[in-house]
Amino acid sequence: MIAAWMVYAIVVSGLLAVAGIAAERLRRTSARPARAVWLAVLVLAAGIPGWSVLAPRVPAVGSGAETASTVVFLDPLRVSLADASVLHLLDLPLVVLWVMASTVLLIRTLFGAVRLLRARRVWTRGILAGIPVLVSRDTGPAVAGVLRPAIVLPQWLLRASAADLAVAHEREHVRARDAQVLAAASLLVALMPWNPALWWSLARLRLAAEIDCDARVLSAFPERARDYCELLLKVGARGGPPLGVPALSEPPSLLERRIDTMTRPPVPPTRARTLALSSLLVIAIGGACFYPGPDDRGMADPVAVAEDITDLDAEITDGPTFTPFTVRPHLQNVEEIRDRLEREYPPLVRDAGIGGTVNVWFLISQTGRVLETQIQQSSGHPALDQAALRVAGVMEFSPALNRDEPVAVWVAFPVTFDPN
Repeated sequence: MIAAWMVYAIVVSGLLAVAGIAAERLRRTSARPARAVWLAVLVLAAGIPGWSVLAPRVPAVGSGAETASTVVFLDPLRVSLADASVLHLLDLPLVVLWVMASTVLLIRTLFGAVRLLRARRVWTRGILAGIPVLVSRDTGPAVAGVLRPAIVLPQWLLRASAADLAVAHEREHVRARDAQVLAAASLLVALMPWNPALWWSLARLRLAAEIDCDARVLSAFPERARDYCELLLKVGARGGPPLGVPALSEPPSLLERRIDTMTRPPVPPTRARTLALSSLLVIAIGGACFYPGPDDRGMADPVAVAEDITDLDAEITDGPTFTPFTVRPHLQNVEEIRDRLEREYPPLVRDAGIGGTVNVWFLISQTGRVLETQIQQSSGHPALDQAALRVAGVMEFSPALNRDEPVAVWVAFPVTFDPN
């Protein structure tokens, strides 16, 4: 179910974004770059939901040969509710809107690349502070290009006293391969444009890349911090490049944050702060990794067993035990049970797209009544396990026979709840 999977992806991305905030603050406390943090957040935010769909389903292992020899395995029941959930009706519109949004973003990116290629044809080549640059009329300072990144400066900046600092900043972008990193991150967002956490993480990645570059420039020119801040203000007042590339200029709010980061005294790390941020980081990552996916279902398959015939008398205990039989029991009211299971499917679990397989043990009496039920293998969702058990009272079996004599036997009955 697309809607449930989208909600799952947004929740996981949000938890990873919280983890990113904690990790970034931990790294800033020790004056380390934080660009890699947000790159990891974006990759995981797209990768974990994608893996939940693409990962091969491994059949769950049962309790072994001993279990197989003590119970009779009956044909499984599958409860499919393809038309029961309102959210299923949203699948087609959501897919159409998703494809349209991604197509628009990819076409926009393509047009931006074409504009960049056309613009580069009219830019002139030059050298500033010993570094080859491209000189434009009013674009830049920025890094233009992904495969062949080049520093582009506007004409007015060539006459500025701090022009070499602008070149140093853009050169740091080239060395860090920020153009390639941001292009790849933007592609991830374009493939999942409905995820607000991905957009926010991309914005944090852009900001982190700029702050990291600022720190490296100030480390190389510590005595020119004032000149560098004035350059940022001057470039910001003239507006940023229109091509969406790594650049010295930023919107006013981000520019203010960069200057504040450069001028604010570093916060000394304390044990309490480090512990709090580390705890938040671990909790958020754990929540993202273990948050149940919409298709997080057990895949236990019924095991074919040999129906051994012996002359021993049956001994009924509190747990599954083998009883000799020559005729296995059969469920008589299959359709009634399917209807009952559909009604018992918890609505919240169903609409979230959660399914699973529950392997249930039944003790069937000599008259075909269910005397006892136990969970042999959980679906991983207690609500589904309880739903499977609640229908036991209405199940009707034909009794098992051992040489024409009715006997009580344990049977295993896999019940699959399928929201798709």
